[in-house]
Amino acid sequence: MTNEEVESIINEVFPGLTLYYRDTDLTQELISLYKKGNILLEPAFTDCSYLGGHPTGNTRYLIASSKAADLGKVQPDVAKYGMMVLNAGAFFKVLDVYEIDGCTQILLLHIPSHTVDFFKITNSNLEQTVIEKCRALFEKRMTDPEVEILTTEDWKSRVDFPIGISKEGKNYFEDMQ
Repeated sequence: MTNEEVESIINEVFPGLTLYYRDTDLTQELISLYKKGNILLEPAFTDCSYLGGHPTGNTRYLIASSKAADLGKVQPDVAKYGMMVLNAGAFFKVLDVYEIDGCTQILLLHIPSHTVDFFKITNSNLEQTVIEKCRALFEKRMTDPEVEILTTEDWKSRVDFPIGISKEGKNYFEDMQ
């Protein structure tokens, strides 16, 4: 891969990265399936929120993406959740798995499908910078109050499943290989 190709991928993924939250309760067995550097494929749409506070479950997915769509703009009834969505078939790289006081943050970098091979073998300084900032943010969020609207049954039912792995522990990306 040429320097120009690498630069093109970096310029496609990292500028405009925004952080989105998705909290749920996962078993320790499911949490243990998330390993730094793994690539995930989520076959369903990925609902998340731009509203951040104390985690509302034992697991927080912190999704770094520059491609999320604001669903509240087209469906005003979900705007109250700060709801963002990523397309079905989204790919993610697990950048970090970080645990504080029984709560685990799984940091996912949303990547375009054509960059999967690159991100499978690459760890960049940019990734490390994102990890460090997101760990500090998680530590701060642990002292914040919960975002009340994200504790409702309606929201929690929308985000009640793992990303990239079935509730039975099937990794969708590995199954397509």
